[in-house]
Amino acid sequence: MRPSALLPSLLLPWALALSASGQDTPGGAQKTFSALERTVDLDWKRRPFGEALAELSAAEGLTITLDPSATALASKPVSLHVANQPLGSALDRLANRLGLDLRISGTGEILLIPAPGAVGVPDWVDDAQPVRHFLLGRYHRLPPPNGWADPIAPLGADDAAAFVKPTAKTWSALLDKYVDRIEAWHLEKSNPSPDLIAFFKANPGVRKEFWRALDPRFDDATAACRIMDEFRAKDPKRLIEFKHLAIAIAVVFDTPVAAVDSRYNLLWMVTEQQFGPVLSYSDIYDWFSGPKNQSLFRFKPATLVWPVMINQIDLDVSSEEMAWALKQYINGTKVDLAALYAQVPYDNAKLAHTGTKLGSQPYTLQNLRQYGGVCVDQAHFSSRVAKLFGVPSLKCGGNGRYGGAGHAWTGYLGASKAGKPELLFTGRYQGDLYYTGTAFNPQTRTELLDRDVELLYAGASADYASYADAGLLARGARALEATDPAQAAIVAREAVKRNPYNADGWRVLLRTSSADEAEKSWQQLSKTLTGYPDMVWEGLRISLSRMPDDVNDKAIRERRQKLYTACYLQCGTAKRPDLQIQVRLAQVDELATAKQDEEVISLSFETVRANVKEGTIIMPLVKRVVTLANRFAVENPRFRKALVKDTFTKIEKDFPKARGTDINPAWTEWQELMRTLK
Repeated sequence: MRPSALLPSLLLPWALALSASGQDTPGGAQKTFSALERTVDLDWKRRPFGEALAELSAAEGLTITLDPSATALASKPVSLHVANQPLGSALDRLANRLGLDLRISGTGEILLIPAPGAVGVPDWVDDAQPVRHFLLGRYHRLPPPNGWADPIAPLGADDAAAFVKPTAKTWSALLDKYVDRIEAWHLEKSNPSPDLIAFFKANPGVRKEFWRALDPRFDDATAACRIMDEFRAKDPKRLIEFKHLAIAIAVVFDTPVAAVDSRYNLLWMVTEQQFGPVLSYSDIYDWFSGPKNQSLFRFKPATLVWPVMINQIDLDVSSEEMAWALKQYINGTKVDLAALYAQVPYDNAKLAHTGTKLGSQPYTLQNLRQYGGVCVDQAHFSSRVAKLFGVPSLKCGGNGRYGGAGHAWTGYLGASKAGKPELLFTGRYQGDLYYTGTAFNPQTRTELLDRDVELLYAGASADYASYADAGLLARGARALEATDPAQAAIVAREAVKRNPYNADGWRVLLRTSSADEAEKSWQQLSKTLTGYPDMVWEGLRISLSRMPDDVNDKAIRERRQKLYTACYLQCGTAKRPDLQIQVRLAQVDELATAKQDEEVISLSFETVRANVKEGTIIMPLVKRVVTLANRFAVENPRFRKALVKDTFTKIEKDFPKARGTDINPAWTEWQELMRTLK
């Protein structure tokens, strides 16, 4: 389990200093940290920030105050959906969107203040993930280095006419001209060398792949061009053979600190002084493309595609660590990847914050194997050894049914019996019900869900050519969305037609659709991506935002409820009760607004009874039932609140009350809620 240090942006410098010296933080702050670790589900739909914050404060028993210099933001409408995440993470996401930072006073008051260097996110940006840069003992939130807008127009002056009746030939020409426009823009802005441009002209496959790989918000194209030119000058034939490897390195190491930020991700109780220099991008390129090394790799680097390889080439180890691993694991192709995680001995002293067996010694693979660590150290070790032997892998962190500060595990590329690439895990203890986890994207230095990585693997393995084309079309659709939603919808529809695993294509398509079109598109999405319920549920939320929402109108309410029920059942088929809980929360919220009290209680209890073993994960719905029951009892004297409490009493025997000797914080919260049902 990880401590509240996993919420680094919530800690004051003085809090870090007190913790480092072994002293306790003030009682109020400690109580606040405990509340911030509680799992919540929130779904705010365009509400004034101050109003939503006041309601959240009251519900969680916290004091949250806006700094006087930021009070103008109180009236700004905000939307937020968080699912089964610690409250601290939810507040962090709000801060990301509004350009704020969070601080905790000695009395436990949460202060929101303007963050140095942070920029509020424009309303039209749906993904407000900030760059996460590790500096001075904590992660700093930064806006995308190139801004939020895409500077390159997806359509030329003569392209709009092609949308009257687009054909396969039309789309092919549009995609080619889009790449031409990207290149032309970078010829003017990014200073690629004439030799590199000549090489691209002679090798159109490398050219096309490189230009469309550059992220317009996050990549330093000038640096990426310089890296590609260096590889070209070294060995043009090798660059052609290993083009995806070279591109992956170029879009990650265009930011020199990317590998270091990847290394620090999720780690705690270590200092920057314990780390040595990482391998250079040239060393990494030579390692994975060297002819003598190919027999070491589980997956041959020349056969992987760059979107998968970005989680391989962020090889943040030193040359000494590499030499140790090569000696320890003589044949990389036979390394038991699933067993690597447990090869790091568990350090219970670190878990208890009483010290670490590693102490101040260097944080290296060999020392982790000898002295041990906690879950995140096991994840770091296993993912880095896997990368070294040609297996894309990543550290993941998330929360399960026992609450607390969470857990870390390793995701790595595997292959099914049919040879289909898939994301496998080690250290993801199934009994703790870790349904989702966050990971670090080394290209953008932002967070994403491990489920998003699964979707990427599915799309890239189904047919990479169509996946890459769909990605470029989705980029164009996003760029068109604000100025010409009708054209954006046409482009987005073509993106998901080419490759249905493209999440951005679905998002734009749903956001630019009419009510009826959005509902039909969601039904298409739900049938196509049955194995990816996270995207199905996200798609439904977008679709519902496009539909009439007057739930006091019976016809409208029933139409929306039918969709909720369909999504609920599909998430159940996918064995994702965490998503079922989210669907049900949104569903009963609408029913409660329409005063459908009996249906609210009936549906809520149906889900609580079926999922009481989920522990922390079910608590947002338990809290909602208790809150509604207390409200109904005030509004309707005939409402029998005692029956609600009796039902909870009968099922609480199955609630997970402790993990080992540690009391589940959610069990304490359950008991507190039950005391309000008097």
